Amino acid sequence: MVRQLGWMLGLIWLWTASFALAVGLGALVVYRGQRQIVHQWTSPDGMSTANLWESQPGWTVPFVPFQPVGTGSYQLVLGQDPSGSYGHYIELAGLAHYLGEYSTQQELRRFWESSTLTWRREGLRLRTLHGHELFVPSRYYLGGR
Repeated sequence: MVRQLGWMLGLIWLWTASFALAVGLGALVVYRGQRQIVHQWTSPDGMSTANLWESQPGWTVPFVPFQPVGTGSYQLVLGQDPSGSYGHYIELAGLAHYLGEYSTQQELRRFWESSTLTWRREGLRLRTLHGHELFVPSRYYLGGR
């Protein structure tokens, strides 16, 4: 009987230690997806904004100094809300591929600052350093609610 009790206590201890180890390792890998505005343009009349959002992948390992730059996805949100949380949403698919050559946030910021956004009555045109262009007719981002 004592031998059986010792075996059961050993099994319970092994299960508890395994659970604690799994929880400890699970705490190292954290879902921390983030979305932030990386650049904002304001129309000449001050009525509309174009906010460029970057969404980074969510699973990260804390205490690792390397954070990949330009690996997220990019969205352009056009509208009258300066916070960029509401407006006409455009996914800039594939753009992260071209931004992989920028190794720091500073380089990436300079890339967006040197990109031009031209506001016209008929719409706006975003032109990047790589020559990509995007035209959005004004009927999609003016008015709103």
